[in-house]
Amino acid sequence: MVHFDGHRVSDDWFDVLSGARRAGVAFRLNSGRRTFAEQQRLYDLWRAGVGALAAVPSHTAPHIRTGRQDHALDIDQFAGVGTAGVRAWLRGEGLATTLTVPGEGWHVEADSATALQRVARRLARPRTVLERLRARPLRRGAKTPDVKTVRTYLELAGLVDRDRTRRDEYGEPLALAVRAFQRRVGLTEDGLVGPKTFAALRRRYGWRVWSRRRHAARDRAAAERASARRISADGLALIEQFEGFFAHPYDDPAGHATVGYGHLLHFGPVTAVDRRGRWLAAQATPGRLTPAEARELLRQELAEKYEPAVRALRLSLTQHQHDALVSFVYNVGTGALGAETGIGRALRAQRWSAAADELLRWDKAGHPPRPLPGLTRRRRAERELFLKAAR
Repeated sequence: MVHFDGHRVSDDWFDVLSGARRAGVAFRLNSGRRTFAEQQRLYDLWRAGVGALAAVPSHTAPHIRTGRQDHALDIDQFAGVGTAGVRAWLRGEGLATTLTVPGEGWHVEADSATALQRVARRLARPRTVLERLRARPLRRGAKTPDVKTVRTYLELAGLVDRDRTRRDEYGEPLALAVRAFQRRVGLTEDGLVGPKTFAALRRRYGWRVWSRRRHAARDRAAAERASARRISADGLALIEQFEGFFAHPYDDPAGHATVGYGHLLHFGPVTAVDRRGRWLAAQATPGRLTPAEARELLRQELAEKYEPAVRALRLSLTQHQHDALVSFVYNVGTGALGAETGIGRALRAQRWSAAADELLRWDKAGHPPRPLPGLTRRRRAERELFLKAAR
């Protein structure tokens, strides 16, 4: 912007310009320190495409007209051509003006610097899509976020293939899809996306976009809740009940070395080394755990390995469902929740009753596998706990 007479551009004017740029508006300001003839010359040059820019008044040397201080603003270029359009826009925005300047249809005098600040705030507000398209319809070559919205609607209409790489570019395929949609709804087939075309797209497909966003937001919220979920005291009690407490290493029903509340030391039977082992930094006696030490070892193992496997499903599980699944995988292994298993498929499809029934199938151990009464009772207890919160 030209800076006449060496005067600093005031903060108020800077706010107006900044707000206009953020809103995508290009307008010119007239110098309040120029004579009418000079302002007219600048305006004529600008209209002729020469690109002359007018200066703005500063606080140190405000524009003076008829013996009083005013703040001048040329808003013709974004509020409508001529004084009538400008004043109508000002009235609609609740902005007061004292007068228009005779012979200068583009020039309106605001009654105070406060009015300029209100204009700046108005310009800084994001314009709606329809306002933007009314000012500048989308056409081939456009590259804006609004193109992405139009593409989404046309994808839902089945008129354009999904393109993940250039979603904000308005190319020939998108223009053809726009024409096809315009033909479908009886609009002019010009390939331009103005207010009418966009409104028609939004009426037909906007609710589906809203629904997708709503479900995505719900899924994100569920994932966040799931990521913070920890096993409850009831869940720990269930595991402790069925695992039982063993202070010294022992062989579980499958023949593997175990200690505490079902903590697997290794595959295969207990060895002499196991009988002298330390499994916690604060363990008081080698080869032996107290109930408190065994409970701490259980919590650590669940937090490090088994609870992350349940949270990785990214499902909106209740506390009871989370507890039941943690108990389940602690007993049978995290692979049981894989997508290839019956319970894994049921959980991912959110078929809660089917998932609960699938738990009952995991009651076998040994070679060859055979049902064990203890495992059968545990699966039934886990199923009952899971179904307390089934949807």
